[in-house]
Amino acid sequence: MTYKFFLCLCLSTAISCNPSSNETERIERYETGAISRTVPMVNGKKQGMMKDFYPDGKLMAERWFENGLQSGRTVIYYPTGKIKEVQYFQGGQQTSGDTLWYENNQIQFAVTFKENKKHGYLRKWDTTGVLIFESKYVMDTLVEVKGRPLHQDTVLENSTSNRLIKPSKQF
Repeated sequence: MTYKFFLCLCLSTAISCNPSSNETERIERYETGAISRTVPMVNGKKQGMMKDFYPDGKLMAERWFENGLQSGRTVIYYPTGKIKEVQYFQGGQQTSGDTLWYENNQIQFAVTFKENKKHGYLRKWDTTGVLIFESKYVMDTLVEVKGRPLHQDTVLENSTSNRLIKPSKQF
């Protein structure tokens, strides 16, 4: 029985230490020595799930990489473990949606992307779930705010007031 265990241990060590595989894991640390990030690497490029950690060791984020580019679903967590944000990537570009939640599980923000550009609706809610802002983008160009179409020259005074300045023709 001990001989089989020793043989399995030797084989697993030989497989994991295979010099031709070029698979490594880069570990980054806080000044305290706690792990801040683990990055799987294949042939010098990020490959697989990269994990970020809070200083107390709790999981902060999980990001998938393929051939060095962010791909698939990214999940960011609050220190409590609740999901804070979910994003989607393909070939290093943000695609589909990006959704952010308050810690009370109410949705806070949602926007859709196409080819790494805002494309579709951007919506914000308050902590009780009431929609407080909505705008629409076409390939990163703001075209509508609160259901009203805008001319490209229209500028928002700032992101919190939602008041329009320099109004132009609406279409």
